[in-house]
Amino acid sequence: MSIVPRENANGARAKSGQRVIPVGPELIRLYADYLHGEYGGIGSDYVFINLFAEPRGQAWSYPAVYDLVRRLRAKTGIDFDPHWFRHSTATRLQMSVSDHVIEQGCCSRN
Repeated sequence: MSIVPRENANGARAKSGQRVIPVGPELIRLYADYLHGEYGGIGSDYVFINLFAEPRGQAWSYPAVYDLVRRLRAKTGIDFDPHWFRHSTATRLQMSVSDHVIEQGCCSRN
């Protein structure tokens, strides 16, 4: 998967610049199934888009993400922040691979 800096309508940005994240064919198939099942005929290259609210088919905004997180917190009783996922992924990787692989995959620019 390639992370490429670009101008995004929702103001999101790739903070660590352009890089490639190695993923296997199974994840690509799962992601394709997700796109087909959730996006249907909506053409978008964003990972998360508005499916039910306006502007339909457009990338989520930060307020939309945090609104979902707020609702999930209330429903589950689990206190979390979306930014934690970046750090928890790096921690899991660090427990299983070398620092060089982590730096190349999570933290550095190509």
